[in-house]
Amino acid sequence: MLDRTETGGAGGSEPADDGEAGRGMRWDTVPVDGHRVHYGVTGSGPPALFLHGWGLRPNAYRAPILAMASAGCRVYAPSLPGFGGTHELGAEERTFAGYATWVAGFLEAVGVGPLALAAGHSFGGGVATAFVYDQPGRVSALLLANAIGSPTWALFPNEVRTMVQRPVWDWGRQITTDLFHSPRQLRLLPTLLEDFVPNLLRNPLGMFRTGEFIRRAALVREVRGVARRGVPVSVVWSDRDRLVPRSAFDDLRHAAGVDGIVVEGSHAWLIAEPARFGELAISALVDSGVLTSRSNPLTA
Repeated sequence: MLDRTETGGAGGSEPADDGEAGRGMRWDTVPVDGHRVHYGVTGSGPPALFLHGWGLRPNAYRAPILAMASAGCRVYAPSLPGFGGTHELGAEERTFAGYATWVAGFLEAVGVGPLALAAGHSFGGGVATAFVYDQPGRVSALLLANAIGSPTWALFPNEVRTMVQRPVWDWGRQITTDLFHSPRQLRLLPTLLEDFVPNLLRNPLGMFRTGEFIRRAALVREVRGVARRGVPVSVVWSDRDRLVPRSAFDDLRHAAGVDGIVVEGSHAWLIAEPARFGELAISALVDSGVLTSRSNPLTA
């Protein structure tokens, strides 16, 4: 039997609900590999997965996750290892394949089999890519929002510089610039800090170790492999993203064999524009055949 414990209520067997218009996130915990994992779940319909970005938890993504659920899915959103109190992966497991194995263990723990859609933002997009690649036939569609995965940092006339060559200080500078050059994003600063600060205080070394691991992300081959299996891959990027460069977006969309989608906004645009993210989730489900135009909640 699945061992579940409430994270926000007292007594009873139902997970905590954030009370958002009767369709809010429910928060729960489940043991994975002997460690408690906090996760959110919302919506009804075929199961789907949402994976958050570096330094955050699912909490910061409430609105886009709810929008994704409105597309007609029951969305599961775990706190990935090293974040939100989830036990950090060991050094040998701290690879994208290791994270993919962990995601498979999480889904087994909550009793979820095939997925209609796997979506991820930034770091979560890299993990989603590895998971779909390592689990052939399990996922009907993949949605990557400003995902890491390309080793390309910058293109020069006679040189290609990789993410590993990107100075650590530049990451910090671009995070600040990304926030302060987006008024909508700046208004969400308290929401982002609500997740980032606890993660930093709880496990600063773990945050650093994961950051170093992310710098070495190279998942172009995996994206190409997923697309060649016939799984629709949606590659989305925002025009003011200073963390994931345009060259990286181009690498991933070319690997997927798609034009890609460019939206307005900074790196975490989907938190500021959840309705737009929900539309992209619907498109991904239609492309996969899971959702038909007749069942499209926006055209029904």
